[in-house]
Amino acid sequence: MKSINFGMSRQLCSSMVLLGLLTSCAGMNEYRPYARHVSRTSGKAGIIAVKIDHRPEDMTLAQSMMQDSCGAKAAAIIEEGEVATGSVSDTVKEKREGNESVVGSLFGIPMTSGSPEKENSRVVTTQQKEWHINYKCS
Repeated sequence: MKSINFGMSRQLCSSMVLLGLLTSCAGMNEYRPYARHVSRTSGKAGIIAVKIDHRPEDMTLAQSMMQDSCGAKAAAIIEEGEVATGSVSDTVKEKREGNESVVGSLFGIPMTSGSPEKENSRVVTTQQKEWHINYKCS
């Protein structure tokens, strides 16, 4: 009687499935450039915003948007820099465990030593910022 070895075909099948999963996930973390027009007067000037920690791909997209807005004219950057666009506030709560303990009683009233449990809260405000590029068409 002849014995059939399915071990090799299972291993091959598992490898193919794993390879398929890896290749399908490969594009999931692909960076998408970000730039947007804050304001513009077509053919004259405008302001483009990119992320504060922009990458070269963002600047390439911004340059392309400037050139599209200027048409046949050349786009020249007049000024660029960080701009505050708003703020976000979060409440942070901190809880401190107490170390209170009963050390005795006086006329039936418990006497304690140590500090009680304490809870503090504070508001943390963070400015939201963008990098603005002012340009004109010349």
